[in-house]
Amino acid sequence: MRPAEANGQTWSGVAGVAGLLIAPAAWSLGTIEYEHGRPLARIQPEQVRGGRAVYRQSDDVLALLPFLSANRRDTAFLAATSSAMLAAPLIIETGEPVVAFGGFMGSIPVLDGAAIGQLVDDGDLRFAIIGGGDVWGGRRASQAETDAAAWIRSHGKKVDLTALSPRLRDARFELFDLQKQ
Repeated sequence: MRPAEANGQTWSGVAGVAGLLIAPAAWSLGTIEYEHGRPLARIQPEQVRGGRAVYRQSDDVLALLPFLSANRRDTAFLAATSSAMLAAPLIIETGEPVVAFGGFMGSIPVLDGAAIGQLVDDGDLRFAIIGGGDVWGGRRASQAETDAAAWIRSHGKKVDLTALSPRLRDARFELFDLQKQ
């Protein structure tokens, strides 16, 4: 074999190995995306942005439990809430059914005003909690006034939260009594 042929085979081998390494290198670089200047591929997970606000809201909602339990009478539901985020602490703490008429964060109208009205007329619902969409890092969820929330506001009587507990002065939700007068 002549030296020129050996040199050509060496370069061919180097080019072949380099070609085989292009895909893994591209894959590795593709996984290191950036979010606000920090790589997404990291050892420690990013902390939840709304952490303290979510826990505070859960504590505030749980402060309603003595009132809700004492006054719900024989309704099927402990309460209706505008989001599952408001309903979850109540369900976890009591095991009682709670209606989340606005979906997870309150932006999906699961039930309309007529459905809430029917629950009230049937004696299955007395209390409704509206609000709580601004717990994720100071951003407000797209929580437009749903038909159900509008019905609750127009047919319910707003309960003074500070009369229930002074710590609810800054609560990010409202409580309504839907009992027929």
